[in-house]
Amino acid sequence: MNDKEKANLKFVLDWWREVIEGGHMELTSKYQQDDYIQHNPNVPTGRAAFVNFFQNVVGVKPKNRSRTSSSACRSSAARRATSCS
Repeated sequence: MNDKEKANLKFVLDWWREVIEGGHMELTSKYQQDDYIQHNPNVPTGRAAFVNFFQNVVGVKPKNRSRTSSSACRSSAARRATSCS
């Protein structure tokens, strides 16, 4: 994996841990543009629509978790790109 691929993997894993697993929708602007394109036909496009869907439809709430989750660390690629041990 080259440096760009490692950086991309870290970006996606950080987004997954902080926004999806951690429930911190307030961090979406760190990872997603306002005009974020949603490819799931059941969820509207746009960052605001993404946040609305996950907060109000899915019911995601912020969690107090360590930065690196055990599920993210199960992948060997995740272990190489993050602080997983």
